[in-house]
Amino acid sequence: MCIVRDGGSVMTPMKHKCKLCQDTGWHSYGFNLSKPCASCCTHDEGWWELTEQYEGYEDGQDNACCLNGCGTMRRELVTKCSHLR
Repeated sequence: MCIVRDGGSVMTPMKHKCKLCQDTGWHSYGFNLSKPCASCCTHDEGWWELTEQYEGYEDGQDNACCLNGCGTMRRELVTKCSHLR
């Protein structure tokens, strides 16, 4: 939780919408290691098609990953949203 100054000397706690990145858009997963937050990512840069030599490739599956670098696979989004149909 952050403390934000409201005008004068009053300090109020600020609640973050995203618990993973605290609304920064970046998730730190180790010392000096970070990536775009997968929870906040809009996946609007497009998709990169993985080939056999890359980790995460599954034969016969949708092997597209987010170009923003958040690590999300398009097939994971389809699985998460399939209950909405």
